[in-house]
Amino acid sequence: MARYHPNGMLDSTFDNDGIVTTDIDGFNDYGDAMELQSDGKIVMAGYSYNGINTSLATIRYKSNGSLDNTFGVNGKVKTQVGNIYLDGQSLCIQNDNKIIVSATTVLPGNIYDVLMTRYNTNGTHDSTFGVNGIVTTDICYTDHSYSINLQADGKILVGGSSTDTVTSIAGRSFGLLRYNTNGTLDTTFDGDGKVISKISNQADQALGMAVQSNGKIILVGHSADGVSNFKIALACYQTNGNLDSSFGTNGVTFTNIASEHEYGESVAIQKDGKIVITGFIKNGGTFEIFVARYFGDIPFPLSIAEDLKRESETLFPNPFTRTTTIIMEPPVKNATLTLYDLFGNKVNTRQHLSGSSLTFDRGNIQAGLYMLYLLEGNKIIMKKKVLITD
Repeated sequence: MARYHPNGMLDSTFDNDGIVTTDIDGFNDYGDAMELQSDGKIVMAGYSYNGINTSLATIRYKSNGSLDNTFGVNGKVKTQVGNIYLDGQSLCIQNDNKIIVSATTVLPGNIYDVLMTRYNTNGTHDSTFGVNGIVTTDICYTDHSYSINLQADGKILVGGSSTDTVTSIAGRSFGLLRYNTNGTLDTTFDGDGKVISKISNQADQALGMAVQSNGKIILVGHSADGVSNFKIALACYQTNGNLDSSFGTNGVTFTNIASEHEYGESVAIQKDGKIVITGFIKNGGTFEIFVARYFGDIPFPLSIAEDLKRESETLFPNPFTRTTTIIMEPPVKNATLTLYDLFGNKVNTRQHLSGSSLTFDRGNIQAGLYMLYLLEGNKIIMKKKVLITD
């Protein structure tokens, strides 16, 4: 673990040189997730290998980088379930400073399940959560947990992947779970607390998660693009677990940056609602880091309600140089068309539009990528990305 000054220099007040290393079992130890408590203490989760099997490892440090001896044994807590493998992949800290760690556990028979454990502030297991502080969830045959988040109401979200067959990676899907505060599955979320989304015809894997201010849930990861290449995948879910049809195409957006492997790994929401993701791509023979930003909540008036569905809608051509045409059935009445740039700024508005065929002329709008919204009253009836070229 390392701490830096805002200018990128190592902070020498943090364990004297800005770097802290911690040994747990004398073999291999890995830190996979980290969060700050409200009092400035630092919590890290990962796993520790003792030469035979792995345990979920959780460590708490004081703000100066020294181990916090009020947590577990000398600042360290190990959790073992079964006798094979347990890896803490992500963690979150509740308002009461209780710590929840999500993990992937491998049980005898090579069974992969999602595991959560909640610790009291002193590192003991919280007996009010699951069974002796531990919750294990089986979704399909092979399940992996990669991210965890808390909703404003305290309910717990866990994201990852789930495979419905024994050996086929192509059977892998986005997985999303929601739990009540006591660790039971929330049956108001897709009926059983479990959501499995097959967002492509190949392998899908969700590695990062964020919650928007409106409660909608963003998962980022990758999907197979053909036989062996991967593309970035971003999915948005409504608060009931359904994919949000107003986001991307049927709730999913795919992005290709390079010609080979592209992996989205983490996601954050800006104050203006825009979505920022990062990960890595394989570009030729090298791997490179990428950062990408997407539209999130466009700043419409709060009175705008849910989408109105149309029997059919098309926009063609797209990309376009001068004009594009919207064909919509049934026809619109007194609609408003608004164009936003990538910064969320309103670029153009056309009002009092009616009919089943609407032509949009770019006028003096510069070439670039825009978001086009068509509203009827206070209802969104079309949301499209449009590319204007010269």
